Amino acid sequence: DETFQVLQYVPNGTVVRQVVATDPDVGQTLRYSIFRGNEDGAFAIDQNGVITVADRTKLNFDTNPIYDLVVAVSDNAEVPFTVGANVRIYVRKYVQLNNFNVGALGPNWSTTGDTVSVRSIPGANTTPQLVLEQTNSTPQVLLATLDLELRDYDDLVFQFQRTILDANTSGRVQYSNDGGMSWVTINTFDGAVNPASQRVLINLTAASQASGRPIRGRTLIRFTAETTSMGEGVAIDNIVMSGRIREATADDVLIYDETNNVFQLGFSNGTEFVFSTSPWLPGGNWEFLYGDFNNDQRLDVAGFDTVNSKWVVGLSTGAALYVKQWTSWNSSISWDNLVVGDFNGDGFDDIAAQTSTGQVWIGYSNGDRFVNRPGVNFAATNIVQLLAGDVNADGFDDIIARKDDGSLSVGKGRAANGLDLVMNAGTFGYANWSDVLMGDFNGNGRMELVARRDVGGSPTTEELKAAGQIWLGEFVNGKFTFRYGTRWSSSEVWSSVVVSDFNNDGLDDLVGGTQGGAWWGALSDGNVLVNRYFGRSVADPTHTVIGDFNLDGKNDFATFYGGTNEWIVGLGGGTRPMFSLFGSLPIVSTFGRPGGGALD
Repeated sequence: DETFQVLQYVPNGTVVRQVVATDPDVGQTLRYSIFRGNEDGAFAIDQNGVITVADRTKLNFDTNPIYDLVVAVSDNAEVPFTVGANVRIYVRKYVQLNNFNVGALGPNWSTTGDTVSVRSIPGANTTPQLVLEQTNSTPQVLLATLDLELRDYDDLVFQFQRTILDANTSGRVQYSNDGGMSWVTINTFDGAVNPASQRVLINLTAASQASGRPIRGRTLIRFTAETTSMGEGVAIDNIVMSGRIREATADDVLIYDETNNVFQLGFSNGTEFVFSTSPWLPGGNWEFLYGDFNNDQRLDVAGFDTVNSKWVVGLSTGAALYVKQWTSWNSSISWDNLVVGDFNGDGFDDIAAQTSTGQVWIGYSNGDRFVNRPGVNFAATNIVQLLAGDVNADGFDDIIARKDDGSLSVGKGRAANGLDLVMNAGTFGYANWSDVLMGDFNGNGRMELVARRDVGGSPTTEELKAAGQIWLGEFVNGKFTFRYGTRWSSSEVWSSVVVSDFNNDGLDDLVGGTQGGAWWGALSDGNVLVNRYFGRSVADPTHTVIGDFNLDGKNDFATFYGGTNEWIVGLGGGTRPMFSLFGSLPIVSTFGRPGGGALD
């Protein structure tokens, strides 16, 4: 099998690569053909196995970034012998092109220093370049920074033309994947050592992986020139960056190890979790939320220190968590009911919590810190839960406040700071509910409430009869209206109840495990929930998270068992999940609530 790459829209006839085959029968002539995967005619292959571009218009990164070809090779024996070889061709895309002929920097550039400009330089060439040059007698550190979104790309190659203006000039090229808080050097130059003019080529992905800070998502690339005298500096021209599509990886798990103050990261290879540790910030009494706080499609951690009221975020780097404080809240206030959601629709997950009087504050993420703003005032002292989800399908997550009498209020998300209050947004009609969650059970894009009816301390006969009922609530015209979904046994102790689409029909479902190890699904038909026995696993499940842990395109659920430190995954895809041991944590500790999603 072979893997090749080609830039999109290169001219017809461009050589991609050659497929080479051998025949043990001396003297046989081999013939090559593309058997499958080239239905649009993008490629051709000649009798020497050379693959070329046949129709450049088909090489579109956005519509067809990968071609999986089967190349057939036959000999010319009386009865020809034919074999097939798999050839994958990645269509690469230009992520960034800069030749500065327009005479100005684009909107994704920023500069530091009065003498950073786009202009022609004498003696080099007549076209404008990005010039970092000292033009007075004061020593300078001159900076030009390029801001790029790279979350969709892998195998990034970065190249540029560099002209050093004086032998005394030195400098470097760096990148940052945390909004400029820290920088990694990927190239240096020194006018006393390096050629005056040179084409520089850097495999950006490989360099970032070697540094332990893999690139994915928003990335800053910074050119620096350090000068001491007039005329010193560097000119940059013909910047080219290309990449191929970043392919999906299996989802992973992580869980807080309280004893050692580290996160145990479990990276899935499709059949098991490979564990490693990542340290957390020392001190504090932590509550954790999980989300994508820098919009790089990786799972991150937000920890709230309930003692000092500080928010600390661990951004996934693909191998570990990059941990730092993002903000602090008023430590004289008791903060409750932490939730995560994208409340302003900018692609960055935000955090929120409430005071004892029902005032909700939001920490809006900008990718490297939380900006604190008042969210909404529910003006209630009896809120027992906040939930986050887009209940009106407008692209903004909303916050739902559930009170101890079953009544509901909503703060609707919006692009501007703050939430729009809907005070009387319906009621459950009953106080005692368990496993109050959210999901889209009818496929209309609106997140609905789902809850299992519980019994109070002195239940009536009517309440006992209704125990175990599962109800669904949809937000329509400013109020939640509820409908009966199904019923689970009220004599069982249920735990690890989660929501996701477990049968791949586009509708969210409910899954829960009993203390005895039985698992049940409540599968949505668009209106009600239909119960299905999912099988039996280990007793006493502790925590369950959702993800595609074997990369088959179907949702699975991974359960952590605190008694044995085991992770057991219910693999989806059939009428019932197949339970598989994905690994055991190598230590004994006290563990917190886990998260599930793509870490790498």
